[in-house]
Amino acid sequence: MGVLFKNENLTEDMIDILRHFQTYLPTVQGEKKFASQICTGDQLSVERAVNAIHSVSNGHTAEDRLEGFNMQLRDWHTGVKILEVKNVCLKKCKNYYHSECLITKDNFLTYTIISVI
Repeated sequence: MGVLFKNENLTEDMIDILRHFQTYLPTVQGEKKFASQICTGDQLSVERAVNAIHSVSNGHTAEDRLEGFNMQLRDWHTGVKILEVKNVCLKKCKNYYHSECLITKDNFLTYTIISVI
């Protein structure tokens, strides 16, 4: 894949990045039609990618329109923070099913958020 010396803050550079990524997308039976693939990133990167895709949405071909990307948020930092909070909560209460822990298999995320407050 290599290193692309592009600035994702600039729309033109973001379009170049997406065009490079598009070369790795599978096509449908040799046509110039791309199979949709999930592309994840942080909120700012996804916003920039969506804006770049919208800026070329009037292209003539699927390549020109940057088709094939299904942009989704993947916030790694939030996941890490939730795991940190979970560990702090579990250290406070050794028994997961103790009545003071308020933890169940269905309610684990809710418990971690409540215990921070």
